[in-house]
Amino acid sequence: MQLPEITRNRAVYVLTAVGILSLVLGPGIARLEKTADHRDFFDPNDPMLALTDSIEQTYSGYNDILLCVRSPDTTILTRQGLALTAAFAEKACTLPYMTECQSLLDHRTIVPSLGGYTTEKTIPADPTTLSDPALHERLRRIEGDSLIAGRFLSAAGHTAGIHISFDLDTAGADAKIEIQKQVYRILTEMEKAFPSFDFFASGSILIDTAFTEASLRDVRVLVPVMYLAIIIIMIALFRELSS
Repeated sequence: MQLPEITRNRAVYVLTAVGILSLVLGPGIARLEKTADHRDFFDPNDPMLALTDSIEQTYSGYNDILLCVRSPDTTILTRQGLALTAAFAEKACTLPYMTECQSLLDHRTIVPSLGGYTTEKTIPADPTTLSDPALHERLRRIEGDSLIAGRFLSAAGHTAGIHISFDLDTAGADAKIEIQKQVYRILTEMEKAFPSFDFFASGSILIDTAFTEASLRDVRVLVPVMYLAIIIIMIALFRELSS
């Protein structure tokens, strides 16, 4: 089999043109962006999709993140666990584009005051200021509150959650990536400070960015490999078909 005369006589030019085309298109790979929703990667009946939808329905939001801390003991509702949760929530509430930050520490109790009633935080910023009976009484109120149980405190009582909502309507294209990096930084700091506790993060923002990073990473590797394979195959074909 013979290649056309013009191609056979100008094999170097053809290969050079392919190489130049690869160099021109290559830098554009680094600028690729993905805007698809994480639902595009799941079957409608996938249990993982049902899990993310459950988080959104529980906390009534889409652009959100749920941070969790799990105690190595049977309950997170100890002085140490509550102090850790407070430190965790304080860091979480500094995330960029945050509009609302909620945890079990936001629970408030109605107490009598001069001329009527007022509210105060059920758990103070420093739980060590409470006596054991006072602490147990306040924890009982938290555990019995339907707005806390199942939302900011697990049924078993060993995990506390912090829910953060974000306003990304006017944010830039890299807003989710920025939030993700800050979340990972906070998790790393908490894990170093409290190695005996487990820390987790979930939510639509982290899921979207995870799929985006995985897709772009694959593209940035596979596309250059594809061009390299094309060049190698063309060189081999020129040598074989021109003989």
